[in-house]
Amino acid sequence: QTLVILSCLAFYGFATKGVRQTLTGTMVESFNDHINAEWEAFYVYEGLAACFDRPDVGLQGWTRFFHKAADDEISHARKMMGYMNKRGSTVALQSISHQLKQSAALNVTHCTAYAALQGALELEKSVNGKILKIHQNAGTDFDANMQDFLDDFLTEQVASIAELSRMLARFNRVADKSMVEFLIDQEL
Repeated sequence: QTLVILSCLAFYGFATKGVRQTLTGTMVESFNDHINAEWEAFYVYEGLAACFDRPDVGLQGWTRFFHKAADDEISHARKMMGYMNKRGSTVALQSISHQLKQSAALNVTHCTAYAALQGALELEKSVNGKILKIHQNAGTDFDANMQDFLDDFLTEQVASIAELSRMLARFNRVADKSMVEFLIDQEL
């Protein structure tokens, strides 16, 4: 009878402490911090997509580019939340920080692709750094499963950083940034 009660409690989430699989409090905190960073990146990219979609801007290629980036970030956040739940931990979502709302990457008054790409590159580097820190901590904690889970995210971050860097390099090679903005928009 006791086993049945404990099973029911675990099923309904009342006994998650015993379910947690080798995750230290520090690991849970840093993983939750990263989940929130993914949601914040989603927020920034959605704001940029909305900026480029405005009738007075009308750059639909950039709109699609940043919508895709936002979709990627929300997908990452959801995968990470699912992973935390599987490991028996609690996901702790935070509100979008006011500091992020004032981010240079989210300048919706004067949106230019060059400034947006610079902000996106810094954002991706920051997200990558958080994943690297969690990966390193997982290694210290001998958590091979966590490291394996994070490897795909790290590979994707490297690709994103390289793509943004290549796009910025194209801007830096030509004096007329608005021409490059328009040409890349047509490619996107």
